[in-house]
Amino acid sequence: MLFEHLGQFVSDHKKAFVEQVVAQRTRYVTVVLENIYQSQNASAVVRTCECLGLQDLHIIEDTAQYHLNIRVLKGSYKWMNLMRYKAKEINNTEACFNHLRDQGYRILVADPAADGISIDDLDVHAGKMALVFGNELRGASGYVLQQADEKIRIPMFGFTESFNVS
Repeated sequence: MLFEHLGQFVSDHKKAFVEQVVAQRTRYVTVVLENIYQSQNASAVVRTCECLGLQDLHIIEDTAQYHLNIRVLKGSYKWMNLMRYKAKEINNTEACFNHLRDQGYRILVADPAADGISIDDLDVHAGKMALVFGNELRGASGYVLQQADEKIRIPMFGFTESFNVS
């Protein structure tokens, strides 16, 4: 009802564009950010996820609080669901993982270690995926590395040790 009412103020072209974008949104893949402390990095991930059509993004804030960086976001956060896990006195990573598993996600952690599977070998048809990215300095926490269903690595061909989370 509200959409219909507001729709009278929007051109048919704009309505068609909104419907096209919404139809392409996915919850098959989601991203989890664990304790990202630089707002420009976390905000760049939000923007990338929105551009890729991901509907949900999970932000764990046990040791680092997420702050919007409006210059980087360019309004992208307005089109997504940002689920924030920042309760006091609990393991927010565990709470996030429990929520994701209840929703049928398998949890994959990005880690440059050689014992992870290459992203090239990832079975994307095996079900919904939650991709976890750790903090800029230490990477994923020990809890994430122990509790994830799989470790995945992105092959690198340069001299640098790891990708920037953004």
